[in-house]
Amino acid sequence: MNEPVEEMPTVAGRGKGDTLMDRLMDMDAVFRERPRPDKTAVQDDHEKIAVTGINHVTFAVRNLNAALSFYQHILGLSLVLQWAEGAYLQAGTAWIALNVDGNVAGVLSPSYSHIAFDVTQENFEVLAERILSSGAHIWNENKSEGPSLYFTDPDDHKLEIHASNLNARIIATSADEATRVACSAE
Repeated sequence: MNEPVEEMPTVAGRGKGDTLMDRLMDMDAVFRERPRPDKTAVQDDHEKIAVTGINHVTFAVRNLNAALSFYQHILGLSLVLQWAEGAYLQAGTAWIALNVDGNVAGVLSPSYSHIAFDVTQENFEVLAERILSSGAHIWNENKSEGPSLYFTDPDDHKLEIHASNLNARIIATSADEATRVACSAE
């Protein structure tokens, strides 16, 4: 005989499942126990199923007030929500999360990894001057296509403002690569 399948617990006073954490743990258990798809089917769908964009970027900060001041008053992001240990800010259609974290090293990473913000050609000079006047550390010289300024926030996260787009970068990179290929063939 088939035994009845137990339903997932709900919030409505069933003991287990009353808290959000209980519900998340229940969903995680169901996720882990579900049948895994055939790997060949996943490979066939790899071009159809993909990440659709960047949802948000989170920065760990030592001092929330200093970080908020920088992101709001220097970069011009809009404050959406603030709480004791963090905040959400809007940059165009993207959002930035700031979270207080005692583990922030405050040391500039030696890697080139960084986040670049869009800025219009018309506003680039004004925003660049605002960043420079804030005392932000400049960590790289612009050697790429389009106006860019590479700087750090108060917690040494590497940032950039860039007044161009991917198409212009591709054209510039392709032309540069063609020049390098031609020179190396000589």
